[in-house]
Formats: sequence, structure tokens, C-alpha cells
Amino acid sequence: MLAMKTIDSSLLFPLHNIGIVAIGALVGMWAFQEKMKPHQILGMVLAAVSIALLCI
Repeated sequence: MLAMKTIDSSLLFPLHNIGIVAIGALVGMWAFQEKMKPHQILGMVLAAVSIALLCI
């Protein structure tokens, strides 16, 4: 709730959701030695690009 006072909600919610997915993927790679497939890597890159476009 405190973040909503400082960051616009149109940026906060996508950033939060993509952050959860990215952290989940990193924990899966670290804790369970999962291998990321090319389409998963592409999805992470596209998520980062979408956040960058929201910031413009």
C-alpha cells in the first residue's frame, strides 16, 4: 500500500507481477537445478522489455 503512494499503479502492478515470475524462475533454477528453455528465456526478456516500455 505504501508503494501505491509513490509509484503509479499502471507501473506498480505489472512490475510486481513480473517480479514474482522472475523470482520464481530464479529460485527454481537455483533450488531445483531446472534448466530454462529458450521460450522461457524469451518470455523473461519480453517481460523486461514491457516494463521498460511502461517506464517511457
